[in-house]
Amino acid sequence: MSDFIIYAEKKAFDEITFNGNYPNLHSIFTNHSTVFLNLSAQELQDNINSEGEIFYYLHAYAAAKVPEAHPDQFENVYDDGVNLVSTPRSIYFLDITKAEADQLQNSFGVIVQSCDHIDDNVLSSSFFRELAKDETIENGPLLGWKYLLNFDIPPSNALIISDSFLFSDTENVGGNPISVGKENIKWLLDKILPDSLNVVYHVTLISEDYNRAEAWRAQIAGSMNTEINNLRPYDINVEVVFMGSEHFHKRRLIMNYINASCDKGFSVFRVRDGKTVKGVNDIRFNRIFSANQNHLGDTEYNASTKALRVIKRECNGLAAHIVSGAAVYRGAILGGSNADKTLKNRLVNDV
Repeated sequence: MSDFIIYAEKKAFDEITFNGNYPNLHSIFTNHSTVFLNLSAQELQDNINSEGEIFYYLHAYAAAKVPEAHPDQFENVYDDGVNLVSTPRSIYFLDITKAEADQLQNSFGVIVQSCDHIDDNVLSSSFFRELAKDETIENGPLLGWKYLLNFDIPPSNALIISDSFLFSDTENVGGNPISVGKENIKWLLDKILPDSLNVVYHVTLISEDYNRAEAWRAQIAGSMNTEINNLRPYDINVEVVFMGSEHFHKRRLIMNYINASCDKGFSVFRVRDGKTVKGVNDIRFNRIFSANQNHLGDTEYNASTKALRVIKRECNGLAAHIVSGAAVYRGAILGGSNADKTLKNRLVNDV
């Protein structure tokens, strides 16, 4: 399993691993990560040879890997923050102010921390909720997904939802059949998408096509593309994948720093009011190193990495029907500039 990648100025590395009180990040650094430092290869080796902090780090923590020198990426990011997007599931500890760090992560959807203002819980919170049939989820103006997920969502610039039965169910509203999945996806994304972003956001939806005609797939994809893009002022690239696979049984949502799932799928709320639970369900919405200390088995990061690799393998195979906008392609994707006919989603292309 690939390591979580951390980019850290050496003073942040020293603070987290030796000087400060950061139990969550300390465990992530020493047990689950490859750390890239803003040092030259010679500076890194000199520190080890002189028995400096990196030397003691390696001898104190048996699971820790030798940090690597990678000054080029730091130079790229300091020069232009858009270079953060090339590593969409990494975290950065930079020698900048907190305000500058907040501006970078809000602009590009990647977690950036100031070396002088480090949040130990940034990767470690979790959420679980059991949902009963006909339960109403509301609090004043907050209905359904907006109240269910009424907590801070980490920065993101991409997401994938895999739910085999996402578009299988309709509800009669005013004499018209309305797709329950489509409505729930709009409500869910309206909650979790960042308010603003300086790069294109990537959304990939994966569902079976239930042997429906290409015209049906095109209609679903076209309306999803339009309605999702209408949620935010920035551009959103929407990919809709129709395929059946035994590997997609779990109904899951993956974001840059989130591994989430709904037991019975994401069509959680009735269309008629957007707040009444359709049937017994539960939701987990966890950051990638939630319950990281004293945790047995896979981390959320490892679980999401495994899932992304399966999605990449399966969806880029010839059996997929992948749709963008109103066009339908058998065993291909998108057309236009995406000539390699593979998923564009940057999370998939990070594994």
